[in-house]
Amino acid sequence: TGTGKSLSIICATLSWLRDHELKKRAQLEQTVHKDKNDENKADDDDWIGAYRKKLDASKVVDEAAKQLATLDKVAARLKEARTKTSDSRHRKMKRKAPNNDSADRIADEVPPLSDDDPDKDIAPVDYNSDDDAAEKRAQSAKPEEEEKLSCTKIFYCSRTHSQLEQFAQEIQKTKFLPRAVTLGSRQALCVNDAVRRLGSVQLMNERCLEMKEKGASTNKVVVMTGDDDKKKVQRTRGGVCKCEYYRSEAMEDLSDQLLSVQLTDMSQLLKWGRDNLACPYFASRISLPLCEIVLLPYQVLLHEKTRQAWGVDLSDSVVVVDEAHNLLEAIAAVYSCDVDGGQLASSQLIVQEYTQRFRARLKASNLLYVRQLLTVLAALNGLLTSYAKRKLATVFTLPQFILQLDLGDVNIFKLLNYLDKTDLCKKLHGFSMRYHTTIARTESDGNSKVKVSGVHKLLQKQTDQPVQDKQVVNEEKQQQQQRTAPSPMYHVRSFLETMTNKCEDGRVIVSADGEKPSFRFLLLNPAEKLKDVLKKARSVVLAGGTMEPSFQLTDAFTRVCQVPPERIKRFSCGHMVDDSQLLPIVLGRGASGAK
Repeated sequence: TGTGKSLSIICATLSWLRDHELKKRAQLEQTVHKDKNDENKADDDDWIGAYRKKLDASKVVDEAAKQLATLDKVAARLKEARTKTSDSRHRKMKRKAPNNDSADRIADEVPPLSDDDPDKDIAPVDYNSDDDAAEKRAQSAKPEEEEKLSCTKIFYCSRTHSQLEQFAQEIQKTKFLPRAVTLGSRQALCVNDAVRRLGSVQLMNERCLEMKEKGASTNKVVVMTGDDDKKKVQRTRGGVCKCEYYRSEAMEDLSDQLLSVQLTDMSQLLKWGRDNLACPYFASRISLPLCEIVLLPYQVLLHEKTRQAWGVDLSDSVVVVDEAHNLLEAIAAVYSCDVDGGQLASSQLIVQEYTQRFRARLKASNLLYVRQLLTVLAALNGLLTSYAKRKLATVFTLPQFILQLDLGDVNIFKLLNYLDKTDLCKKLHGFSMRYHTTIARTESDGNSKVKVSGVHKLLQKQTDQPVQDKQVVNEEKQQQQQRTAPSPMYHVRSFLETMTNKCEDGRVIVSADGEKPSFRFLLLNPAEKLKDVLKKARSVVLAGGTMEPSFQLTDAFTRVCQVPPERIKRFSCGHMVDDSQLLPIVLGRGASGAK
């Protein structure tokens, strides 16, 4: 609106961050180099108390030295990034086998599948959910990870990526040069056209991970040739590279560009990634820990699992939420979910066919959870169908809904854990694309054979070729729509996750009086989801042009999030246009002459 709100936020937060970093380093250096004689001040008779004081002081000094060493490592890493970006990097690059981030998933203990098995990517894997001792032993056996470098951050959150882009451009108008990165989904950051054309977020995530894992499983060399304007990718005979943008060296270079403040907004990030064959999505994740200001949409900040997936740590950071007048409504929208009867019926059919095809490969633990999933789908589908027949609409609490479904003996938490650990939703979608659509097409072709008269046969011969061409085009369109349509199991999984909320925080609405009967989960207490953000962050700033009425927000903070009223500070200022410069005029007629 031109009121200078964004510039005010930028100047205030970045000035605080600069002063905070300088003050923090000075305090740590003073603690490390302070006079040792102060530690020995104690009564001569109380030697136990003197030793305790000396030990406590030693711990404080060691902790300060450790933090100071971390700051030195961060400074060295940033210097290295600036040095790399200043050097000439127009060189040939070899592809390194990227780290397969699926290594932390459940190990496949079923008999190994042959490389020529067409169902290798969708076959079930072994799963043991109750072997807690084995899981603890596996975690203890892992080598200690190297210390991850990080810095104090400012998280700026807004509704859309266009608003984040405008904020990034406002930063360039100031004297500050912060290390900034914009977080987003693959829809916003992916530059691979084969993935982008899928459209759906779930399908893009699946396809990206699939291409990444297949690329990691084969050692191929990718060479960049040509000048700066025209770069080509040459592949060796080792196979076809699944994603030419997922290359370790190129992503590290792109991360260095962000850390050295050579790229300041998302458009520059995407352009550099396309021109140099580097993935902006993974490069953003690499540079995130060392960036000073992080721009992210509501969905990433407000959804707990999304924050964990991105590695967003709010500890000791400042969170700024712009357009915060609709904050509670945005949280309710993020956590609400619905699923209709068609999605339930399709999911039930796909799981049944998947179970029949891979029954021989399903071990007892797998078969147990697959049967539980079928039980849940059948119960949801049956309850919705019964209400749809009677054209009834009602509202359930979560305990009432579970009782109506008769699912008291099903552990939803373990079932969701099974779906996540085994990637079953992804496998079911691949199975449905490979087999379920083929079965449906075969059945429809078999049912289309009807007897026709001789005149119809003669007419059919004359128009046979155009009809066949039209049928081929229609089939191709249908197959393309099926490939780009999101799997119904993702909707079912999201709806099951809502059933793990607190009983008093949500309601399930049954809409069965329309053409599309559905279940919808509505979050009644969105402030409960803010607790974790308020607890971890150093400070949370809610900004907006029209924050009134603010009673609902302050009530949510004090009553639900248990924030002391004295910690809530309010600041407001007038508009840049003075009241004396406004002239309200009432028009009796409009431009068309109507009253």
